[in-house]
Amino acid sequence: LVVLLAVAVAAEEKVKFHGYHSFVVDEVSSDEVSIINSLCDTDQRMNQIVLMNDFLAPGMEAFLLVAPEHVQYVENTFAKFNIPYNVVGTDYQEQIDLVDEANTLARETWLADKARGVVRAPDYYMTNAQVNAWIADLAASNAHVSSSNIGSSEEGRDIWEITIDGTTVSNPKHVYINGGIHAREWISPSTMIFIAHNVALTAGGDFQRMRENYIWHIPPVINPDGYEYTHTNNRNWRKNRRNNAGSACFGVDQNRNWAKFFGGSGSSGDPCSDTYRGPSALSEPENEAVAAQIRAIGGANIVLYMDVHSYSQYWLVPWGGQSAKPPMYPDLKTCGDEAAVAIQAAEGRSFLVGTPPDILYVAAGGALDWGHADDAGMGNVKYSYSPELRPATAGQGGFVIPPENIYPSGREIFAGCVANIDCAERLP
Repeated sequence: LVVLLAVAVAAEEKVKFHGYHSFVVDEVSSDEVSIINSLCDTDQRMNQIVLMNDFLAPGMEAFLLVAPEHVQYVENTFAKFNIPYNVVGTDYQEQIDLVDEANTLARETWLADKARGVVRAPDYYMTNAQVNAWIADLAASNAHVSSSNIGSSEEGRDIWEITIDGTTVSNPKHVYINGGIHAREWISPSTMIFIAHNVALTAGGDFQRMRENYIWHIPPVINPDGYEYTHTNNRNWRKNRRNNAGSACFGVDQNRNWAKFFGGSGSSGDPCSDTYRGPSALSEPENEAVAAQIRAIGGANIVLYMDVHSYSQYWLVPWGGQSAKPPMYPDLKTCGDEAAVAIQAAEGRSFLVGTPPDILYVAAGGALDWGHADDAGMGNVKYSYSPELRPATAGQGGFVIPPENIYPSGREIFAGCVANIDCAERLP
């Protein structure tokens, strides 16, 4: 019993990545994909040679996180097969710690400003509890803002949604954007919070125009269990925290769990995989909570739906689950292109627009496909997207980037939203 308890405690200690090297291989070939996949752990519990990409396809950048005792082995393997690579970091924990230090300072500054009566969007990465407290405060302080608990997570955490309704028009359309479906993508909830704050409070310009013409629904964290776990146990955790029956591995990839194309390519039936799709479509209560909200609003009433991720700087368009494109693809691509132009103008960053199979790989069971699909019980939103936020590459930080990115990410993604909405309203 003592031994079992010791193992259980050890299993829940916070994962540290001291000495872990970050290897990057640019534009991998088909042969390199096979070699890299054979090197990497397929069991989420190993944390020894980790492929940080959820899937690897020819032409992509491969990002490997390698434990110090395996660095020489990886280098020797790459040399044996003449695979060019770069080591963009030699201590991943140091990268995490530096961002955490910057985050603590940013939070202290924000709290000091708040105490002096300065009202501005948070520019630090919040815990789940801090996100919920901020949502409650925003709703309590503004008559046109409300908060609602749209459901509970697998572990019983509330999923909170911000609704901003300052409309001055009759029969306004809705905007629905959710973040944080993948736990380690911290820039996603923070970007959603920046947008919510400014749509709710900023006078003048596009923020006010969007507030007065559309009802905004923003649940910043739709994977609260996984998000909290990245703060307490493992910064690299991706999935939710489902206790998978018959397996020692936890979690479902919520972005492989949606009903459109469920079970197809790019998803896994192995509970130990980071792309485990779950036992059935929409089995995860977190996804069903969002789906119920979208059904209640009605897809025809939603001018824009976005499921927001990081990283790579893409504006992804349906379909993700198959190579063929939906009938409305030309309009989706046109408005996505206009979003990318607006992003470039806002902050100088380039976003690539296209379907996941065209840019990356087939990934079935994603939110953007469910959001767009007009099958019974699905979203039926014409303009459905999955942006992949900054940075562009692992060498620029990947999933772990300083909080100074929050405001510029918020500005550029909001600019993309505005352009996408304006385009959608213009097209028939």
